[in-house]
Amino acid sequence: MSVVLIISPEPWETNQVSKHHYARTLAGRGHTVLFLDPPGPAGSAMSIEKANGEAGEILLVRGPRVAPGLRFMSRFLRRALERRWLERLERTAGVHVDIVWLFENSRFYDMSFAGDRLKIYHQVDLNQDRHLAEAAASADISFAVSDIILDQIARYAANVRKIPHGVLAVASEANGDWPWIRPGRKAAACVGNLDIAYLDARTCREVVCGSPEMDFHFIGSYSEAAELHQALHTMPNAFFWGRLPSTDLPKALKKMDVMMIVYDTTHHRNQVANPHKLMEYLASGNVTVATFMDEYKSLADDLIVMVDQPADYPAAFRAVVADLDRWNSPELRAARIAFALDNTYDRQLDRISSALARCDGVRDRLGNIHL
Repeated sequence: MSVVLIISPEPWETNQVSKHHYARTLAGRGHTVLFLDPPGPAGSAMSIEKANGEAGEILLVRGPRVAPGLRFMSRFLRRALERRWLERLERTAGVHVDIVWLFENSRFYDMSFAGDRLKIYHQVDLNQDRHLAEAAASADISFAVSDIILDQIARYAANVRKIPHGVLAVASEANGDWPWIRPGRKAAACVGNLDIAYLDARTCREVVCGSPEMDFHFIGSYSEAAELHQALHTMPNAFFWGRLPSTDLPKALKKMDVMMIVYDTTHHRNQVANPHKLMEYLASGNVTVATFMDEYKSLADDLIVMVDQPADYPAAFRAVVADLDRWNSPELRAARIAFALDNTYDRQLDRISSALARCDGVRDRLGNIHL
């Protein structure tokens, strides 16, 4: 089994997204995962502790920046300091890191600090643009979740592949009741970072106001001062629940009738081309009504309902709710779940492993490394 260092822009104790799910999937296969949180306060010491409640070997690494002002130093000095940091991490953890898996490009972006270890750069958000060129050029192989990101990385790296977002669990695995559902009322859900600037709060309000017979459940981190909460918090059929553990989310989504993706695509079309939440929505089996998403055009009017312009969203939502027997038919539900099953993190990890084995310059170096 391998030892994998995952460098994450989000801490472990936050919204659980792709890098957290890859960590769990790797650990579930018997690998040891060192999960590096964002830097802590200056003067704090490096610490390593096992993640609570996790079945596999996931070790959380916390500590300060490698050095103050590191990005202003010469490449030679920066690389030397980062290499020394990695060697200290290995001594502290008592392991040798086989794979460095970078999910950001604001630190450790010159991956040559990792020496002859396998170096993976994996970009899941379009707005990661601080040092993309250096990260892609210094990695052995890069992965992107969308064609838009892939095209950006391909300017700097020959070995780049697209691996879409994944999903941890599907509806058939998500059993149990959910207490939020009020008897006799249809329910819609919107999941994610509810403070993000890409959300179209005005369209959300129009939909909620236009469907008083339905309940709307907003699941994810939010602040009371944010635009979406301000637009909806007085509505009697809108509920903000905060974040849910990733293991509970499939149970909640399974009890819904409609899933919502409502972005301001007029101004943020590229940034929302491939939202992570869609795969979780499909795994529930329920119909999703969405604003335009470039990566999922082929699913429109079949597995999902997609509108070209935000102004068309309220009417499309009402039309779907009026015909839920059709849109949530057993056949369509099964097709959505089948699509999600083909995109679990286990399947995505298999695809990554296959890409490594086929990649010139990587294949011969894999040795005993297996994902």
